[in-house]
Amino acid sequence: MTTKRPLKLVNSSKPGSDVAAETAAALASASLVFKKTDSTYSSTLLKHAKQLFTFADKYKGSYTKSHPEVATYYNSTGYGDELLWAASWLYHATGDTTYLRYVTEENADKYAKVDGPTWFSWDNKLAGAQVLLSRLSFFGDKGAKGNSGIDDYKKSADELMCALLPDSPSATASRTKSGLIWITKWDSLQHPVGSAFLAVLYSDYMRASDNEILSCGDDSFEPSDLRKFAQSQ
Repeated sequence: MTTKRPLKLVNSSKPGSDVAAETAAALASASLVFKKTDSTYSSTLLKHAKQLFTFADKYKGSYTKSHPEVATYYNSTGYGDELLWAASWLYHATGDTTYLRYVTEENADKYAKVDGPTWFSWDNKLAGAQVLLSRLSFFGDKGAKGNSGIDDYKKSADELMCALLPDSPSATASRTKSGLIWITKWDSLQHPVGSAFLAVLYSDYMRASDNEILSCGDDSFEPSDLRKFAQSQ
């Protein structure tokens, strides 16, 4: 590739919470992958994930506000979802309840917007955080017991799945005549691909936890329905 790819820096004076938090989420999730096979590498990944999250949370701001010239290509509409996404992965990677409180108490009202489904994309990780945190409810994590914040995320994840299923009474109308999820004309396939991924993941949670019924209004759906939707996308 001969295209110039200039480096842009985010720091305390030019923050980029979205970029830093997204990277923290990637490193935290990767640390889980390598935890059993390369504990040293896993620890290194987790160390830097924590550092990046601390930086992202302390120096809040969007990278496209710090570097307006990149907004033409990938304009970030906010960083709150990335902070929740990173904290969710860090809780899964560490078990540190500080991160759980971050997503359920300190910042839930500010960033979570758990009053309805959103679309998983490069710009919005909220749906991913909702599904990831619903895992705590599915598998009875001690942090989920009596935690109304986790209940809210689980409810929003359920609503998202119901919106995706074409036969659900609350199915989204944002799809083509052939059934493809269609949110925006630009980069249109990011949403159906992201939706398919979350649907398969949710179906796995349902199966593994022996909770195989998803209620959408008066209708009930099974993990196989979510997988069928994912395959259709």
